[in-house]
Amino acid sequence: MRDLGRRRFLHIAAALAPVGLIARPAQPTTVARRAIDLEAFLGLSRRLTGRRALDRDVARIYLSALAAEPANAELLRQLARGKPANATRSKALDDLEQGIVAAWYTGIHRVNGTNQLATHSGALMWDALSRPAPGVCAGATGAWSRPRTHSR
Repeated sequence: MRDLGRRRFLHIAAALAPVGLIARPAQPTTVARRAIDLEAFLGLSRRLTGRRALDRDVARIYLSALAAEPANAELLRQLARGKPANATRSKALDDLEQGIVAAWYTGIHRVNGTNQLATHSGALMWDALSRPAPGVCAGATGAWSRPRTHSR
């Protein structure tokens, strides 16, 4: 058998590295397992936003970011169970609730203190403003040139 040189070994390792990433399914973090599940988060989000049709993939992104913060696990469980009485409300609970609503309406969430875009065109603010998201097709060719009619 031929001697496997360092250069040859590195070429083989580099070629096979992506295979290891694809073949291994992503495992939820321990913190994520202790937080609420996706269905409970969607129920909470529907209650907070007043919207029934919420994107499951975007919800998964928001939940993952929230569950990555250890302090959020219990707060998420409390919110999912229903709004606690005013006597047990905390600033942290209120902030989390407002953060969830803000994420759905703006499409932006925080990861390690940095804003991250989860969705642009799927942000609820565009529907609330009765406008298509900038950069998104608003309809048939020339639709932008015709007056919009509002059904309010």
